[in-house]
Amino acid sequence: MKKIISYILLIIWLFFIFYFSNQPGDISGGESSSIIYNTFELIYNIFNIPTNNLGSVVEILHNPVRELMHFLEYLILGILLINVLKQNSIKYNVILMSIMFSFVYAVTDEIHQVFVPGRTFEYLDILLDTLGSILGSIVGYKMFYRKDV
Repeated sequence: MKKIISYILLIIWLFFIFYFSNQPGDISGGESSSIIYNTFELIYNIFNIPTNNLGSVVEILHNPVRELMHFLEYLILGILLINVLKQNSIKYNVILMSIMFSFVYAVTDEIHQVFVPGRTFEYLDILLDTLGSILGSIVGYKMFYRKDV
C-alpha cells in the first residue's frame, strides 16, 4: 500500500508542476502577485504595519518569490522521488537517479512552456529546479534511508 501511495503522490505532484507551467504568463503572474500580496497583507495586519507601501513590496518580491517557488516545487519532487525509489527497494545511486529524473522533467517542462502563451524557456529555472531537487533528494535520502545507512 505504501508503494501505491508513493506513486500516487509523485504523479499528483508531477501533474501539479505541469498544471502551473501550463498557465499562460499573465494568469500565472497575476496569481503569484495575488498570493504574495495576500500573504504580506496578513503579515502586515498581524504586526499592525501600515499597508500603504504594500504594492511596492509585492512588486519588489514578485520575481524572487516566483524563482523560490521553482526551487521548492523541485525540492518536494526530489523527496517524493526518493520515497518511490525506497518503496521499490532501490538502494544504490538513488540521489543521482532522483536528480537526473528531476533535471529531465525540468528541461521538458521548460520546453513545454515555449508553447504556452506568455511563457518562455528559461535556463535559470532549470538551474533552480535542479538545485531544489538536489536538496530534496538529500533530505529525502536522510528521511527514508537513514535506517539503512
